[in-house]
Amino acid sequence: MDKNQKKLILLGGLFIFFGLFSFIFYYSGKSVEGVLLSKNIPIQVEEWEGIDIPMDEKTMTILETRDILFRVYTQPNVPPVYLCVVFAQNNRRSIHPPEVCYIASGWEVGKKRFFPSNEVSPVEPFFDATEILITKNYNKQVVYYWYKAGDLFTSSIAKHQWNMALSQLMLKRIRGALIRISTEVKDESQKEALQRLNQFTSAVLPALQENLP
Repeated sequence: MDKNQKKLILLGGLFIFFGLFSFIFYYSGKSVEGVLLSKNIPIQVEEWEGIDIPMDEKTMTILETRDILFRVYTQPNVPPVYLCVVFAQNNRRSIHPPEVCYIASGWEVGKKRFFPSNEVSPVEPFFDATEILITKNYNKQVVYYWYKAGDLFTSSIAKHQWNMALSQLMLKRIRGALIRISTEVKDESQKEALQRLNQFTSAVLPALQENLP
């Protein structure tokens, strides 16, 4: 066996070792306990007043995190906007595309597009977000969402998962989050609902950037 083959075997062994170590250490299936960082997001966002909606135990068990914020924001004479933040440390399984949950709950996912965040807010860093339209019977909603892994903001679940995995393989503590903002389309046009969604997203982004490390 020549030196190159020995080096390849050694590198392969090290890669397997660190991969197994990462899997065993980080993916033990234990829920993350401690400070609920998503609760740092203010209840008052400009003219919007928030009310927390309790999250059921089954959902927290499935997602393997108790750090979930689900809140409805309202202001006088304006339909509500919903903010959901699923926050997890060193657990990629807690974060997945919202379409998975919507489809499982009987919603139909329609139009989908990616857009730069500076379409709705001048807050940096700019990133790509996702817009989807969902329907269920006579109910319709427009939804914005994106992912956060450390300093990376992205609409891509693949980029998010890769960034989480790479950081874990390097034994770095990293926090990941799914941010989802939605509003219903009722007795109005979809354009009006999007304007409301843009208004709230622009208002809440600075608080999200500041409070989700």
